[in-house]
Amino acid sequence: MICRLSPLHRKSFIPDNAMLPSVAADLSYYDLSPEYYTSAEVSVKLTPSAYPSTVVSVSIGAYNTQSQPSGLETIEIYDDNGADGLPGNLLYGAIVWGLSHSYLETITIDGPTITSGSFYVAVRTFSNKDNIFQDDTDNGTSYYYNGTAWLPDTGYTSYIGATVFQSGSDAPDYDRANNAVGLTLNNPESGNLHPPCQWI
Repeated sequence: MICRLSPLHRKSFIPDNAMLPSVAADLSYYDLSPEYYTSAEVSVKLTPSAYPSTVVSVSIGAYNTQSQPSGLETIEIYDDNGADGLPGNLLYGAIVWGLSHSYLETITIDGPTITSGSFYVAVRTFSNKDNIFQDDTDNGTSYYYNGTAWLPDTGYTSYIGATVFQSGSDAPDYDRANNAVGLTLNNPESGNLHPPCQWI
C-alpha cells in the first residue's frame, strides 16, 4: 500500500509565511592587484545590502617591508554616526598579530550587528614596517586618520573588507493568497493535507 494524492485532494495550501534565505555577503572594494601600501591608520566604509547584518569576519591585505609576519595591528569597527556620516561610536575592537607577509588575511570575529546604514572597518599598525595594501583607485569609501579626524583617502582604496551574515527575513513581495511570488493558482484554499491511502 502506498499513499498517493487523488485528484479530489489536489488543492492549494497557504503557508503562514515565506522566508528569504540566510546569506553571507562579502563587502569590499579592492581589485586584488595592489599598487601601493601605507602605514597610516586607514578605514573603509562598508554598506550591507540588507539588515540586520552581523559582521563575522574582517579581511586585511597586510604587507611587511621586511618580508616577515606582521606585528601588532588593531582592528576596530565603527558605526556611521560621526559628523557627516564618518566613523562614530566604536562597536568592536581587537588586536591581531602575525598576519602573513604580502597576503590577504581573513580574520574571524564575533562582530557587531548592523541594523541600518553603513559601518567602518579601521586598521592601525604599530610599526612602519607593517602596512596595508592599497589600490590606486578611489571609490569614495576609504579614509585615513590624521591624529584628530578621519579624512578621505583621495585616490586610494585600502585592502580592508568584511563578511556579514544576513539572516532570513519575510519575503517583501510574497503573495500569501497564491503561495508564491509571480504564481497564480486557481481557487487557493487553506487547510491540512491528508491524502488518502489506496491500494494500487
